[in-house]
Amino acid sequence: MAKPVPYEFVFDYLPACIIVKKMFGMHYLYLGKRIRFILRRQDNEPDLNGIWIATSKQHHPSLKKDIPGIGLLFYR
Repeated sequence: MAKPVPYEFVFDYLPACIIVKKMFGMHYLYLGKRIRFILRRQDNEPDLNGIWIATSKQHHPSLKKDIPGIGLLFYR
């Protein structure tokens, strides 16, 4: 049985043309050819669960300012 898409409420705020692809146990949300969000809810490593925003590091300070409770992970 396939797991349902977690955090389904995000679709209320996104355009209808968003494409969802499931890979590696997560749901990737594409607008055109670019990943915009990743939705993750898994039992292993629950501290990594949530709505991931696909953005570059240069936008992290403004995201922290606009959304104070956001947790940001930095990958190189």
